[in-house]
Amino acid sequence: ANIDWLVKLDKSSTVKDAQKASTDGTMPKDCKKITSKGSAPFSLNRFSGRKYYGGSGFRGIAYTKLTFDQDCTRMIGFGVNNYCTLFVNGKQIATTEPGGNFQRPIHATNYVYKVNFKKGDNHVAMFIRPGAVDWDMAFDLIPDFSALPAEKRVRDRLLEQLYPPAKAGLIAKECLYYASSDKVKFTFETGLPTM
Repeated sequence: ANIDWLVKLDKSSTVKDAQKASTDGTMPKDCKKITSKGSAPFSLNRFSGRKYYGGSGFRGIAYTKLTFDQDCTRMIGFGVNNYCTLFVNGKQIATTEPGGNFQRPIHATNYVYKVNFKKGDNHVAMFIRPGAVDWDMAFDLIPDFSALPAEKRVRDRLLEQLYPPAKAGLIAKECLYYASSDKVKFTFETGLPTM
């Protein structure tokens, strides 16, 4: 999904500022507008004007509003380079503090969580800090394959033998398959080899 973000990058942002933004949508007026495109990361470097971050003290807040027609539970995923605390409607969902995100490449499937959303507007905010060199962020709504009938989950179990579970779910979304009693075939639309 394409998601519009308001991003404030500076040295004064705090975790409490991100939590407040996730409660009521309050963000500073001088925010940058960024649109993330799907699960791939986008670079925050170009908005901060820096190329190297080690010891810089830079930090920021990224905020978006997700709107749903009814109360629902959805899978969300995020990845950052390198530190993040994620809030939804004032509640902390996850953090990569204090160690950072060591999963590479940065992708929205680095960390995947089920989140309860309310009908109407839902506020999502991330407190973010860069790594030593890069500053990337990814976020997306992730398809939940657990609702599929058991026979269709065969592909997920096979993919999990090759990839971490979150990445397997993403790849499963992008492939066509058929299963019978004697074989299972995957045809990937992602450029990955056919198995």
